[in-house]
Amino acid sequence: MLRCLFFLSAIVFFFALFFHSSSQFNQDLGRHLILGKIITETGKVPTTNLFSYTYPDFPFVNSHWLPEVIYYLLSQKFGLSSLVVFNTIVMVVALALVLFAAYRLTGNLAAVSLGFIIFSPVLLNRTEIRPETFSYLFTALFIAVIFSLLTRSDFKLSRRHLFILFALPLVELIWVNSHIYFFLGPVLAIFLLIAETITLWRSRGKLLPAPSWLRWEMLAIILTFAVTVINPNGLKGALFPLLVFNNYGYSVLENQNIIFLSGIVFEPTINFFFIAAGVFVLSFALRSYFWNRSLIFSWLTLPLIALSFLSLRSLPFLYLINFPAFTANIAAASAGVSKSFKDYLARYRWLPVALVIFAVVVTLLRAWRLISNDYYLATDADKEFGTEVIASGRGALDFFRDNHLRGPLFNNFDIGGYLDYGLYPRERVFTDNRPEAFPANFFRETYIPLQQTPENFAQADKVYRFNTIIYSHADLTPWGQKFSAAIIKNPEWQLVYLDSFAAILVKKQTFPEIALKDAIKPESLLSAAPNRNYRENVAAAFAAELFGWQDVSRKLLEIAYRQNPESPEVLSALGQLYLSQPGTISLGQQMITEYKAKSSLILF
Repeated sequence: MLRCLFFLSAIVFFFALFFHSSSQFNQDLGRHLILGKIITETGKVPTTNLFSYTYPDFPFVNSHWLPEVIYYLLSQKFGLSSLVVFNTIVMVVALALVLFAAYRLTGNLAAVSLGFIIFSPVLLNRTEIRPETFSYLFTALFIAVIFSLLTRSDFKLSRRHLFILFALPLVELIWVNSHIYFFLGPVLAIFLLIAETITLWRSRGKLLPAPSWLRWEMLAIILTFAVTVINPNGLKGALFPLLVFNNYGYSVLENQNIIFLSGIVFEPTINFFFIAAGVFVLSFALRSYFWNRSLIFSWLTLPLIALSFLSLRSLPFLYLINFPAFTANIAAASAGVSKSFKDYLARYRWLPVALVIFAVVVTLLRAWRLISNDYYLATDADKEFGTEVIASGRGALDFFRDNHLRGPLFNNFDIGGYLDYGLYPRERVFTDNRPEAFPANFFRETYIPLQQTPENFAQADKVYRFNTIIYSHADLTPWGQKFSAAIIKNPEWQLVYLDSFAAILVKKQTFPEIALKDAIKPESLLSAAPNRNYRENVAAAFAAELFGWQDVSRKLLEIAYRQNPESPEVLSALGQLYLSQPGTISLGQQMITEYKAKSSLILF
């Protein structure tokens, strides 16, 4: 009964975690949908950049074409909301598989409950609709298969074991066409072989002659490696994870390491990472013996903690791979404790039960915070429980179309994927958010420098002859902020559209009537403030600050504060502003103190 209650609470939490509105449309999802459409209609996977007029023929390895086709077909058949449902189903299956595998490996519900409380919060960050979801599913399938093999009582392989063993190459075949993390499949399979081989050598004192079961495992692993070449790019596609950063001229947020991100972004899951990673490493000091197959596999997964450390997008692997290894260590430690400690536990048999009940309560409370939107409000996340797919860039695209604007465009990195979706094939973009689809020197020598000074932009304008600028003003890069501050003062350009996500400027010489009719001035932002919610007013305030309209920015933040005085983002922004102004320093200190207090309470 207690076991069923725990697993049910975990599944409820998984469902609540992923069943939320998505703003990914403004970034990668739009590009995935247009590529899915192209692949479906042409029957071919594009192997060049395709969407950019700057480098349309630059070679591009699309390692996630299969999810793009699935996303496009689902959206056409059932609407965009179906992608939220699909993403939720995939992730609930993946995370539940790992949870059940951890329990089957150890049989220790208390150890699994303890690990689940510690490790599951790291999943809070990567919940959007992305092809990497498929990597999470296939990692879970590999873990489930491997743990099933590790729990067999002897070294022999039954027919069932052979069936699931040779499922690995089939899963890998789909994986290599779904996401760049397909390399994890062969790595985990090698870990299985090493664990089996070491255990065999310890039991026999020798490895040769190799038993038939070991030869079957080796064959399955060879096939797992071999099928990686079955993709639209062949050997190049199979080696792509090793080569991708050879031509990577632009750093993206999700590829940054955790320590770097902890200093520049407000991301509560980073705190969960440090807790879970530390506990995982310490668990190896608790295990009571080494040569058990599952514990050898746990040791082999220890270096994979670096995967989660090195990039934000890899955080879920801390749960998918390291969580079951942690439970194996804890279960082994509890099995090997001293007789006096076992006698102590025998007197307090209610302790494991209490731990499981505690895990159930905490898990359901976490789920409720997600379902009630309390967590999203506390973190100022642009999400809410439900299936809405938000397209914040739609207003900018509608303005572009309705006013018959045209390129050549200049756009920034962040909005490029959505412009691919909305404008192709009528217009092609300057760049999009695929660093690997452009020469590295394009970002270093053209894209970044042209934003750093007005002179550089003028030189680029002579080459590309821009007519329209569409960019996401939330760009936090130093060059992006310099560009915003300079372009608003450029007499050749006029700001004609601004919302919480995007800004549009037109060249006055090309569009004189629109530049006059739709010109946006500082007072325009203030007059529209009552019709915006607090998040939109914060975004407008940040844009006004970039444009040099400090008084407008302050007033917008004060309006946002009146709309939601509990928002950590508003408290932080307004508090920092007040700290910099004489007469409001004490109020600013008070707001910053309140912001820090609220931020600490977000951890749950």
